[in-house]
Amino acid sequence: MKPRQNDPDRRRHVSDTRAMSKGFSTSLLPEPELRFGNNGTDTDPKRGLTLYGPSDLGTPGHRNQVRVGIVGTDTTVEQAIGWLEECAMPIEGVSGKLRQMPHFPGFHPDAAFRSQFVTQDRWQQRLTGPELRAILDSPDRRTRFEEAVARFAGKVQLIAELDDKPDVILCALPQEIVDACRSIGPKDTRAGGSRAMTPLERLLEKAAKSGQMTFLEQLFGLDESDQTQLVYRTFRRALKARVMRWDVPVQLAQPRLFEGGPEVQDKATRAWNFCVGMYFKAKGTPWKLAEVEPGTCFVGVSFYHHVTETSRTVHSSLAQVFTDQSEGIVLRGEKFEWDPDAQGRSPHLTEAHAQNLIQRAIEKYREYTGTLPRRVVLHKTSRYWPEELRGFEAGLAGVHEYDLVALYQTGVRFFREGQYPPLRGTLCSFSNQAHFLYTLGYIPFLETYPRGHVPEPLEIVQHIGGSSIRRVCQEVLALTKMNWNSAEYAGGMPITLRFARRVGEIMSEIPESETPKPSYRFYM
Repeated sequence: MKPRQNDPDRRRHVSDTRAMSKGFSTSLLPEPELRFGNNGTDTDPKRGLTLYGPSDLGTPGHRNQVRVGIVGTDTTVEQAIGWLEECAMPIEGVSGKLRQMPHFPGFHPDAAFRSQFVTQDRWQQRLTGPELRAILDSPDRRTRFEEAVARFAGKVQLIAELDDKPDVILCALPQEIVDACRSIGPKDTRAGGSRAMTPLERLLEKAAKSGQMTFLEQLFGLDESDQTQLVYRTFRRALKARVMRWDVPVQLAQPRLFEGGPEVQDKATRAWNFCVGMYFKAKGTPWKLAEVEPGTCFVGVSFYHHVTETSRTVHSSLAQVFTDQSEGIVLRGEKFEWDPDAQGRSPHLTEAHAQNLIQRAIEKYREYTGTLPRRVVLHKTSRYWPEELRGFEAGLAGVHEYDLVALYQTGVRFFREGQYPPLRGTLCSFSNQAHFLYTLGYIPFLETYPRGHVPEPLEIVQHIGGSSIRRVCQEVLALTKMNWNSAEYAGGMPITLRFARRVGEIMSEIPESETPKPSYRFYM
């Protein structure tokens, strides 16, 4: 194994490796099962849905219809209607690769979801030719971006304010909007906004996306007025934040969803992913965890920067809460100042902020379930600082059990003989002091490793609590299967952390004067 050269904890890994080389052990965790309709269980979302239907089948929560609104141009609205009709019918998978890309059984009452898409003219709003030109003819990219968000948001509002509004609104973007308004970043106020970016501008945009601007500010003497232009924003997150107030989730779709192409997933896979996401956004529950202990509350804590703030040192904490019944809840924490020069790159909470955040998460769990959690599992992608730890433990004082877990990729990799990498679920431990979990790897059910790069395990870099490492890792592995925006077999990160950046980006666009929606479906 080899740590990354730029790993901030590199010295620790090197010394730990020498100290623990005699205590190396591996084990293979069982693939977690998911629960579907009629109490059926399976490890694969697609097969489970096909065999048993969604987990809410037979309950009042089951959606036998998904009512769809559509916003777009004449062309894209018609494409979206055609796509909904295609999804109602079976779609062939990829011959010779049916394990990885199986048939899609159709989104209709007698298959998989036991549901159907329904749309009608009054739930459809079209951008006219003059409206589209008004966006594209704007003098610079930033103005085009804001105009496009405003125009689409206005159309969404018209649908969402109907007495019989739909469950989900599909925003079918024309390619011109995708090309011209996908995102804005540094220097997007330049005249015309159409010329190619200079190497420096590309560097600034890349740095702004990753948050690494300190060195560049010093090098190029950027003042406070320049900093407001370094915020990187996307059409997706800006629109989702803008329309959240009208209480209808939106699904964005580009032409490639409807048209396919050489660099796009096969049609059956696109249909699987689209239908899972639409069913979830319509308040359906495609699947649940089958083996989670009742009364368990999973919480992921992360941070985001406010796009509306002039100073990039202003952050807020974010908690993503998941109940044992697989309900997802999002909480915005308190705003605070974090100076990476003086305090380090990764933000951390004060004792009071940590206590407040975890107490609010517990209270939100109680609101959704009617009872307080018996056990809380907290995930972070940075180590717990002493005052942060004191705050979380104080806030968890009334909870029977808790586990505080810090996990992230540290650059360590293991190799095995043969063509494929270690199996998903492989747990490598050194003298019970360092633990590495492969959430990505060879999957026997799929008979392949479904990624194009060498997988890197997650290291459990810190664990405070009474549960065994095996139990903690088994839960992490299970939570990698809880992405209701896709029908993929599993992801690399647990759901508590997987979409932290995406959720934070949307949250960062919501003014403090507005209360963000707590339901996870508004952020996917």
